[in-house]
Amino acid sequence: MRAKVLVAAVVVPLLAAFIALPLAILAIRSLADGPAVYAAAAADADNRRALVNTLVTGGGAALLALVAGAPLGAALARLRLRGARALSMLLVLPIAVPPYVWAMAWIALASPRAGWLNRLAGAPLVDIYGAGGIVWVLGLALYPLVLLPTRAALEAADPALEEAARIGGAGPLRAFATGALPLAARAAASGTLLAFLAAISAFGVPYLLGVATERPVLVATTRVYQALALGAEQDVRSAIALCVLLLALAALATVAASRFGRGAPAPAGKGRRPAPLDAPRLTRAAGVAAWTFAAAGVLLPILSIVVSALTRRFDEPPGPSNLTLAQVADVLGDAGHVRAILHSVGLGAAAASLIVAIGAALAFLRVSPLSRLAEAAYAIPGSVLALAILLAFSREVRVIVLERVTIAVSMMGTLWVLLVAYVVKYLAFGVRAAETAARSVDPALEEAARISGAGAGRAFVDVTLPLARPALAAAWLLAFLPCATELTMSVLLAGPRTPVLGTVLFELMSYADPPSAAVLACVCLGLVVVAHAALRWLGRSPSGAAT
Repeated sequence: MRAKVLVAAVVVPLLAAFIALPLAILAIRSLADGPAVYAAAAADADNRRALVNTLVTGGGAALLALVAGAPLGAALARLRLRGARALSMLLVLPIAVPPYVWAMAWIALASPRAGWLNRLAGAPLVDIYGAGGIVWVLGLALYPLVLLPTRAALEAADPALEEAARIGGAGPLRAFATGALPLAARAAASGTLLAFLAAISAFGVPYLLGVATERPVLVATTRVYQALALGAEQDVRSAIALCVLLLALAALATVAASRFGRGAPAPAGKGRRPAPLDAPRLTRAAGVAAWTFAAAGVLLPILSIVVSALTRRFDEPPGPSNLTLAQVADVLGDAGHVRAILHSVGLGAAAASLIVAIGAALAFLRVSPLSRLAEAAYAIPGSVLALAILLAFSREVRVIVLERVTIAVSMMGTLWVLLVAYVVKYLAFGVRAAETAARSVDPALEEAARISGAGAGRAFVDVTLPLARPALAAAWLLAFLPCATELTMSVLLAGPRTPVLGTVLFELMSYADPPSAAVLACVCLGLVVVAHAALRWLGRSPSGAAT
């Protein structure tokens, strides 16, 4: 009991100060200004266009994610595709890479003037800029959100459903269509809504492809960035109104996704999984289509980033005479770039460690409302969360000691505010992993420790945590990646003396230095590859397999 009180005394104030307080201040500011602020924001033509563009690009990206992700998930789940393991790894890769890196890759490929695809064609056939490009890049970055739940639902479906249809005379494809496929539809719908949520929350892709054009295409997140950059009181109020509307839209998408997700099929039980479909022609066609999609949608953009980092001159076609390592050496030898990389890696490691520690503490407390509060922050768009933190911690805190010494503390523009933002945004990773691991441990083990004289805290530390360690290590890696490469909140919260990888990439692309940006994008890809290899090692290790 004492251990729980002590943990609660530390965790509850942290959650209150860094999650509840910023959101409460944002809500109070939005209500204090009254309906007039929303009327003024709605009267602004740019705001109206931004909201419409948010719905159009978000809906288009979600639709593309559904069209690509659902068939791929079904094929991986129920067909014997050649190289299925490698194909699966490749198709899931986009969700681990920051979307703005994919935007950089497609700019190199399909920029109307310098894109390699257009230069190879000898004419500007495709233009990645504008609303269509935003939909294309976000859809290709987010389709794994549909692929993964669709595949999981089909693999968990009860084989008896298809067996009954086969007994009734249906062929294998018809039995699949009438038995398992309807169950996977809800999972696919849930993933599509999550893709929509991620698309309307995106900042880097809409900025790179929508703002730096002759005819800018603003969305809610880029419009908020514009308003805050202007800094006038009226602009801040407009940004708050847009953030509240974006938050309401995100809340609706989250609730709808959770309801669809609850309708997904439960595991069939007894270790039974549906047998692969006996459809050779369909299997061959699906295999060719899946590998073609992986090559064009995943490998080609990655190759373009790597070649961009090694290209000497962008006005010449890539080739042995136009490749050099000097550019890589210059970028990685720059003290500012090295400092940004170290900041990102250090912040990512610190944030991931805090996320796992707080997640384990909440799992130990077993207080559901606190865990739900921690998870809710993940559904909040990064721009909204960053604005809430700005409103909460933008002022200096002054402490006068003995009426002589004044200590002024300000978090804004420091690494501390970035650390807070990262932990708040991705705390759900640690909470989910810790709760799942704690539930998987047999309660009899803790009971045996308690009977032997251990308290609740000692039993949790000595019994539950060692068994949960592989899951917590995986959660650490999953939290480290987005924290180390985060852009949306970093652009709004980072100061001139606290550059991070995301903001430096943003500045390099904004000021037309794509070769240097490509080198740092390769650093992001390297972090993804290392983390993915570590996750696979955890899955293969005996302790990881045990959990």
